[in-house]
Amino acid sequence: MTRIFTANRAWALLALLLIIRLISLGLYPLMDTTEARYGEMARLMVETGNWLTPQFDYGVPFWGKPPLHTWMSASFIALFDASEFFIRLPHWLAAVILLAVIGKFAYKMQVPALPSMLILSAIPVFYICTGAVMTDIALALAFTLAMTGFYLAWQGEKNYAYVGFTGLALGLLAKGPLILVLFGLSSGIWLLWQYGINKMWHLLWQRIPLLSGSALLLALTLPWYLMAEQATPGFLHYFIIGEHWLRFTQSGWAGDLYGTAHDQPRGMIWIFFLLTALPWSFLLPAALAKLAKHNQGKLDSLSAFLLCWLFAPLILFTFAGNILPAYVLPGIPALALLISKAWQQGLGKWYWLTLVSPALLIAAIIVV
Repeated sequence: MTRIFTANRAWALLALLLIIRLISLGLYPLMDTTEARYGEMARLMVETGNWLTPQFDYGVPFWGKPPLHTWMSASFIALFDASEFFIRLPHWLAAVILLAVIGKFAYKMQVPALPSMLILSAIPVFYICTGAVMTDIALALAFTLAMTGFYLAWQGEKNYAYVGFTGLALGLLAKGPLILVLFGLSSGIWLLWQYGINKMWHLLWQRIPLLSGSALLLALTLPWYLMAEQATPGFLHYFIIGEHWLRFTQSGWAGDLYGTAHDQPRGMIWIFFLLTALPWSFLLPAALAKLAKHNQGKLDSLSAFLLCWLFAPLILFTFAGNILPAYVLPGIPALALLISKAWQQGLGKWYWLTLVSPALLIAAIIVV
């Protein structure tokens, strides 16, 4: 770290950012249709005692998403009360856990852990979603567990593979099969890039416990999917075909049962990334150039893995019209790791951005 940016001051800034966000959780009502919808679904879950199928209204099942985010808020409503603070608190805690996972992974990979956590906490899209009643922070945590568990297992720590499979299971309960597509896209591109199509399959069977890991994945997820379909027949067709195909291939998808589909120009996800990950999104090319320079003109294995992790959501949603800015979030932890790795001897003149960007974001939130 730089002389000005000591470890103690960095820890203090990280704590300050998280505490400010924590305090803010109860200072404003549930916002827009998303938070209001999911907060009410959690309240209904507690009131009706139906913890199997989230309800859009009394007796109306919600087929749009699996129940993990509803379980999170509903659990805190049941333990405490239905205030904005407690409805949002589990999503704030999920973000804190995600930061801890990134810190642990960075430490094991000899990437500066504290800068990685601090940069991630200060990225606007992450900071806003920390504590927001949405599916996105739960998905980001699940995807982070899947990616870090996979990479550590690939490096020889085989037990971490089960962390990865657990992450995939959480993703299936948070957002659905989307996480399998994201994981397959990111890890598949990296494996092809690093090993080629023939060698990668041979190594995959050697290094990843595919059979026992898949069994764990199914044990954690399949019972809920089967019970949900039995409780409300038609769920699987709507959720798999409608929410995971038609929603993203048809702009303004008319089959949405719970609102209006968001119609965005194709490729808009890249603009969302540039804007919601400021200022670090604009420093990414310089970070990649620096990493390549230190490795004979090409990216090392970890940097390539992080790049695939970062770009997987952007590639997947490039041709989708029904998207939101928060859809970039699963790749954002990789951005923080890449930036930290590129300047692991000290970010120097760039460190001030970790101070300015959250300060501006906090100021904007307070004004709003």
